[in-house]
Amino acid sequence: MRIVIALILKDSHILINRRSEEAHLGGLWEFPGGKREAGESPEQAVIRECYEETGLQIKVIREWRRFNWDYKDRQLDLQFFQCQVVEDSLPTETKPFLRWVPLNELRKYRFPPANKEIIDELMRLVP
Repeated sequence: MRIVIALILKDSHILINRRSEEAHLGGLWEFPGGKREAGESPEQAVIRECYEETGLQIKVIREWRRFNWDYKDRQLDLQFFQCQVVEDSLPTETKPFLRWVPLNELRKYRFPPANKEIIDELMRLVP
């Protein structure tokens, strides 16, 4: 499964959201993103997925990292992108599970195991 993920950094904070309880790894926190559809570039997919989940318009700055992760029931091709919110972009509706979290507090939230290395890399950005 091809998954694209947005790492949206702003003023030493990063945007996270909580997975629905019904989802795989429900209740854990994650970075906005989702499945890449056939015919989409990874950049198009991460922009679309981020908008669908957050209501924010973003632009891709660069690919951050890509790797494969195997859960017992599924194999994922994870592609992370550093992104930023487009100026004057506001969510179209209130999203109760979205949070801007200071990077130095990121480890207070429970994330899926596949995110550990990315969180470790993000923590190295903390002064």
